[in-house]
Amino acid sequence: MRPLVNKKCTFLRRSADQTRKKMTGASFSDQFLPKSVDFGNRCGHTPELPDLSLRLPVNGGTVSDDKKRRGGIPGILLALLGRLDQYYWKPSIIPSLNLANGSRRQQRSERREGCLKILAAMVKFLDLTTLKVGIPQTSREFQGLTIPFLASHAGLSFSRASRAMKDLQTAGLVTVATRAEPDGEGGYRGVAAVKAIRKEVFAIFGLVRRLKYERERASKRQAKKQQDWKAEQNNQKGTLGDLARVKALIQGLLDPESKKHHSSPTGAAESIEIQKNRAKAARLRKLIEERPELTPDEVILLLKNEAE
Repeated sequence: MRPLVNKKCTFLRRSADQTRKKMTGASFSDQFLPKSVDFGNRCGHTPELPDLSLRLPVNGGTVSDDKKRRGGIPGILLALLGRLDQYYWKPSIIPSLNLANGSRRQQRSERREGCLKILAAMVKFLDLTTLKVGIPQTSREFQGLTIPFLASHAGLSFSRASRAMKDLQTAGLVTVATRAEPDGEGGYRGVAAVKAIRKEVFAIFGLVRRLKYERERASKRQAKKQQDWKAEQNNQKGTLGDLARVKALIQGLLDPESKKHHSSPTGAAESIEIQKNRAKAARLRKLIEERPELTPDEVILLLKNEAE
């Protein structure tokens, strides 16, 4: 009897809908379903018009008069970003990602879109030297990026970005290494995991040969930055030492042994030495103000020559 009841209910619903349409000129679905969604699957995703762009665009640099690109991310990363959409239209080019959800059916278009957007966000912050995702520091340290940070650049929710990252890991396209650091209380606290894109991703999109060349160039650039940073640190150390010596001189310590040799029970000779040291300190300040181009060593040498 249940099938007959279902057929009767369906007939009654259709009759009510037809009656309402005759009376109001619109069907029930036209009245109560949102008008803004004319196509797609009513979640903002349209299979025929995917949104594969990042929420925060990539800085591609500018082209100067000599036809060379200045600034922005390396050209090979721009080329990779331009080819990622090939997987959306032809999932068979990455079988491991197409089957990452454990189903024999083709990966859903929404899921493909999420995977490509989070992968594009990772490419945006990719370090070519190590293929790690993050911001390299001059002190040979590496700042990893969290999933919420990547999701904000990709324009995805946290849950959707996490699911896409898991699919990319399962497919063997990216690696994630968890990290922890001491919390100062005898325990450890987690920090942003280091994520990396495997070179097979470049091979899939025909960029593996160019990758080798670009990584060599990136290594040279990184080495030069390290050298410049070390030189700057050494200069800062030398400057701090010079400033300390100048400060000591200004305090009247040009000749600390003078007090021992010229001191007397009455203190008259000691007062004379103090006055001399104060005069030297005043002259030192004046030299520093008048001759700012001189180094501290040159100022000290000039002051000693004047004393002689």
